[in-house]
Amino acid sequence: MAGEIVIKLPTTGLTLKAMIVGPDRNYRWNNAALALFASIADVDWATGMVALTEQTSSDATATGVYVGTFPAAITTAGEFLILFYSGAAPTPGQVALGQQTFWWDGTQQVAPSDNIYTAEAKYTRDEANSQDRYTVQWLKNGIIVPDTDISSAVLSVYLDTGVVLINNKAMTERAAPDIVVYTAVTTERLTVGVGAVAQFKATINGAVRTWPLTISRDSE
Repeated sequence: MAGEIVIKLPTTGLTLKAMIVGPDRNYRWNNAALALFASIADVDWATGMVALTEQTSSDATATGVYVGTFPAAITTAGEFLILFYSGAAPTPGQVALGQQTFWWDGTQQVAPSDNIYTAEAKYTRDEANSQDRYTVQWLKNGIIVPDTDISSAVLSVYLDTGVVLINNKAMTERAAPDIVVYTAVTTERLTVGVGAVAQFKATINGAVRTWPLTISRDSE
């Protein structure tokens, strides 16, 4: 996609930059990650800002409509704040010319009315009971999804060697609290010194939702 960032101003011919502020407003895009404002030096303040291009008519008449592309490298989902500044190198404390709120699902723009599904997942190595426990809590727009809205929950675990350790095994839904769990034993357990990706899937509100979790077990 392109042109998701846009502002209309009464002045044409401007050089504009857009700052991307994360769903947690303490963070902004620095061209590599969402970083704390307090971690960005003055000299690096413009790094990560998006350059805007003014649109023209077919007669090459400037329109005062400036557009830019939201960074595809941002994989965090949520409501972003975009602040617009004049000049090629905006500085801390400079007055913004305007702002735009922008919803992003981690890969593309979504409307505020669209539902965003995320999950809080956990892998626990339970040596006392010789088992691995997987726990996931699904969220819809930041609100916990009750177990009654979840069906067909399954777990797959893919080792970093390419081997499938657990393949689409049914998980158990629990109402108190609203979580989904799976207990792995014997050959399904993660061995020492190995990394993997656990993939959680569930049908929620008529569609399959997927969430990954990178896990590992040290050599001790």
